[in-house]
Amino acid sequence: MDRSSPRLISRPKLEGWPLASIGSLLLASLLLAGWSAHEKRERLALADQGSVPAYQGTSSMVSRNLTFRDEPDSSISVRDSDTGQRLASIEGEAGFARSVLRSLARTRLKAGHGPDRPFTLTRTEQGGLVLSDALTGERIDLAALGPTNAGVFALYLK
Repeated sequence: MDRSSPRLISRPKLEGWPLASIGSLLLASLLLAGWSAHEKRERLALADQGSVPAYQGTSSMVSRNLTFRDEPDSSISVRDSDTGQRLASIEGEAGFARSVLRSLARTRLKAGHGPDRPFTLTRTEQGGLVLSDALTGERIDLAALGPTNAGVFALYLK
């Protein structure tokens, strides 16, 4: 083989409609993400002014104010903050419950608030289950994370 002859390398070409399709998909994704962020900022701004509830579409049927505390035995004690009644503790690994509560607590700490105020657990008319923090406006739709995960918190509304 002659080493002085040029080597031919075949590379697939990406041009025409495949390139335009990929570009359009990327542009649509960026526009959708920007629009979503804008809508969220606008909804929160309106909620701060008191014009609109921070989370629309959830008419509450039942709600309960709850406080959660880590215990020395690694369980999480749960109390009804209105009555002071101690409810069933969250015991064992309980990864889902711990991650939800950790997320809410982290947001609260970033906003400069302590753990003393309760969270509100609400069952909506549509059957959803929402855990919210009035101090930060943070809301977690527990039902959207699956019935098994929502069941961890649903027992506190019975």
